[in-house]
Amino acid sequence: MDGVICQWHDKKGYGFIRVDQGEQQHYFFHISDVRGERAAIKEGVHVSFRLDSSGARGPAAVDVVLPAGDNAKARLYQIVIYAVVPLLLLSFWALVEPWLVLVYWLMSIITYFAYCSDKNKAEQGQWRISESSLHLLELLGGWPGALAAQRVLRHKIRKLSYQLVFWVIVISHVTIAAIAVITEIDSSVLGNPWLG
Repeated sequence: MDGVICQWHDKKGYGFIRVDQGEQQHYFFHISDVRGERAAIKEGVHVSFRLDSSGARGPAAVDVVLPAGDNAKARLYQIVIYAVVPLLLLSFWALVEPWLVLVYWLMSIITYFAYCSDKNKAEQGQWRISESSLHLLELLGGWPGALAAQRVLRHKIRKLSYQLVFWVIVISHVTIAAIAVITEIDSSVLGNPWLG
C-alpha cells in the first residue's frame, strides 16, 4: 500500500500514515517497522508499507519503506555530521603527528564497514562480530566511524554497557588529542625566540 506520513512523534518513535482510498484511513507505525533512516521520517513524506491486522489495536503499518532519495540524503548528512566533522577536528592533531590523522581516517572507514557487516549479520541471524572486536577498532582510532555507523545504521545504540565503553574510548581519544595539541602549542610558543 502507499500513503503519506500525516503525524510523526520523533521523541516517541511512532506516527501515523494516511491512506486516501475513498475515505481517509490512518494507520499506526513504529520506528522499528521503518526501512530507512530516522532522519528521513517527516510529515508529508510518501511511503509504501504492508498492512498487518494481527495486532490487538487493529491494523498497523509494517515494513514501511521511505523514498530512496531521502534515505541517501539523510545517510550522507549523518555521516558528515558524525564522522567527517570529528575527523576534521582531529586533523588539528596534524600539528603534532600528521600520520595519526591518516590512521583515524583509515580506522574510521574500516570500523564503519565492520558495523555495517555486524548489522547485516544480526538481521540475517548469522554469527556476529564480537563487541570486543568492535571496541578494539574504536580504540585503534575508528571511533568517529563507529559514531557515524551507530547513528546512521541505528546499531549498538540501545545497549547501555556497550555505549558506556564506547564513550570512555571517545573521551580518552579526545582528551589525549587535546593534551597533545595544547602541549605542542605551548612548546612552540615557549620555544619562540621572538617571545623571550
